[in-house]
Amino acid sequence: MRPGDSQRSKVKLDPRVAGEFKVDMRTSAGEIPHTGTYKAIDRPNRLAFTRNSPEAGNRDSLVTIDFKPIGSATEVVLRHEKLPSDEEVEAHRKGWTRILELMSQSYAHAA
Repeated sequence: MRPGDSQRSKVKLDPRVAGEFKVDMRTSAGEIPHTGTYKAIDRPNRLAFTRNSPEAGNRDSLVTIDFKPIGSATEVVLRHEKLPSDEEVEAHRKGWTRILELMSQSYAHAA
């Protein structure tokens, strides 16, 4: 589930607070490295991590995802902070929106 033209990615995860991850997103233009550190893992309520990539100016941004049960569904609230420009905010908004749409479609097909 990746936005745009990205293909199968290489992923390394250490999913614990202070653990690191690396995702090499493969696109038609080549690999785009994404790295970060998990800041909060509070199952099933919150996931927070830093994210660093060339698109974000090779500096850490902060992603926080909150999961809120609403009846038999779950509301997902995603915040991506500390991006370097309004253009990057908009590009990441589109990317995250697409990822969440794909996840919703996958869930609907599985149910």
